[in-house]
Amino acid sequence: MPRGQRNGCQIYWNGLSYNDSAMPITSGKVNKFPGMLEILRKVKFSQIIHKMQMLFPGEYDFYPKTWLLPTELSQFLKEAKITAKRQRKRYYIVKPDNSSQGDGIYLIRNPYEMKSVALKPVVVQEYISDPLLIDNKKFDLRIYVVLKSIEPLEFYLCREGMARLCTEDYNEPSEKNLHQVFMHLTNYSLNKRSSSFIQSDDVTEGSKRTLTSVLNYLELQKYDVAKFRRDLEDVVCKTMLAITPELKIKCHTELPRSARKSGPSCFQILGLDVLLTSTLKPYLLEVNASPSLSLASERLVSPGVYESIPSPVDQEIKIPLVRDTLLLMNPRNRKMSLSTPSFASSDDFTDDESIDAFSQLSLEVQVDESAGTIVAESCLEELFPVKYGRRLRFKNMRVFERIGNIFIHFIGYHGNRMGQSSFRKFTRTCKLCINGFSSAAVDIMYIDISRRWNSLLPSDLSAGLCYNGFVEAFTVIADRKFASIDSQLERVLALVDLCESYLALY
Repeated sequence: MPRGQRNGCQIYWNGLSYNDSAMPITSGKVNKFPGMLEILRKVKFSQIIHKMQMLFPGEYDFYPKTWLLPTELSQFLKEAKITAKRQRKRYYIVKPDNSSQGDGIYLIRNPYEMKSVALKPVVVQEYISDPLLIDNKKFDLRIYVVLKSIEPLEFYLCREGMARLCTEDYNEPSEKNLHQVFMHLTNYSLNKRSSSFIQSDDVTEGSKRTLTSVLNYLELQKYDVAKFRRDLEDVVCKTMLAITPELKIKCHTELPRSARKSGPSCFQILGLDVLLTSTLKPYLLEVNASPSLSLASERLVSPGVYESIPSPVDQEIKIPLVRDTLLLMNPRNRKMSLSTPSFASSDDFTDDESIDAFSQLSLEVQVDESAGTIVAESCLEELFPVKYGRRLRFKNMRVFERIGNIFIHFIGYHGNRMGQSSFRKFTRTCKLCINGFSSAAVDIMYIDISRRWNSLLPSDLSAGLCYNGFVEAFTVIADRKFASIDSQLERVLALVDLCESYLALY
């Protein structure tokens, strides 16, 4: 802290979450948003995508078909039964809600092969059995996105990413190979333990490669790489638009009221894991709130003993990523110098190795004072709002964000739930208690939806209607009030417009 603890820092770099700091943060910028870690857990994130698929089914087909267990166990059993009757070969991948680095993930042929689902929540997804292969091995892409702010919404795509290859040749799943994790799971944390893992000084070879090298390879194979880039940016934009409403509500409820204007602001580096099919269609597997920024790889020295060594691939990707993220968040400084004297191994850090990219970060970058911009070309490309913000379909996809703003308006600054009196006020203010929709019907709706959503969130003991419950109630009201409109999206948009017009009067 160059100006002393009382004055604080310009940028705070936490390990896993916004609340990692031992002391309260009252100014500057923090590299984590409140609630991001919870929002991107597998079950919660799947719920968010399901909500988007409800209004935009054709737009969100990049997420594999997913069931949330134990809540949707009956639906999963029904789907599996229909598949078996049609004699289709279909496999599923089971992922514990709070797992990371491939821990606890396994493949199944039918639901009866699952381990107990009563103890902890899991997601089950259709296994994508026709992945694109490199050197006959399955791989995925780690795509880095920098969320600069949510009000206004602004995010950037890192031009470079990482390809992570499996260490065994791929074969379609079968009863014999379901247990072979080095064939089916692309997680680096798993494959680095394989004797076939290749650590290369060339970023175009080995078990970890740069995105650029993979795209160059695909161009040589006559794939339409330009279309893939557009598809990838499309996935990134839709994903960020999906998580923004929940994130805004988290920030509203977890940041002190005074902090929203004069206190700290937040930014975050996210890691999107994307799998490509043989036709180059991207599928989003998950989003990581704290992607590893380690610059090291592990090398087997003797049985069970590994040592950390510098990884050229990680350095190629992550040093520019961290450097340009810091410069993006600190553009007014004439010169920023960051340096650490020695290389730090991944063993030195317990918080997902998130600080390791600083160990070789040494730079002095000049800034154009007149324009207030960085002179050197950044590895970050602004996707929103500059590139895609004005497109109508993306504007429509912000409908849940607009519903979230209405929710925030009526909950005020007290918790993250809407009480019954606040829900009544919402319906009265927006003049929704008409056409047979009485005050009694409003109360019954509130009680029914609140109870259902509270039963789905047993760990949250807060009383009242949560945001997702409010979205459900909002949708029901829209369907009732604008029944003559065919499209559910248009019905919801019509109700949003109506509510915003009434709220503008107050």
